[in-house]
Amino acid sequence: RIVGVRKAMEMVLLGERFDAREALRLGLLNRVVPLAELEAATHAMVQALVTGPALALANGKRLVNQSLSATLSEQLQKEMESFGECAASADFAEGIACATLIPEARPSLALVAGAGVILTELPPAWKFAW
Repeated sequence: RIVGVRKAMEMVLLGERFDAREALRLGLLNRVVPLAELEAATHAMVQALVTGPALALANGKRLVNQSLSATLSEQLQKEMESFGECAASADFAEGIACATLIPEARPSLALVAGAGVILTELPPAWKFAW
């Protein structure tokens, strides 16, 4: 599905080898990094997932997987329901609060509700922009 029927047929019938750059170009890989940067790139990706909004990430993953078999109307309904669920979550409220902080302020892992840790108040150094 990713490369299309014609390219898939060519790959199956000819069995030609291809490198990581070609796999990336074909959409078989999401990214390619030099081996020396692999650990740092992996760590950065894990940090983005661990500190991200858990409910929104889970719903996004589910919605993408379901989209393969849903009609457009069904998918839009599921996305609307997911947005409503996310908008009612602590992660959403935190995201809105963080978006209104001064640009230099960044949420810490302790502020991430999805990680199971919630602070009851913001550190005093953080100021609101409004």
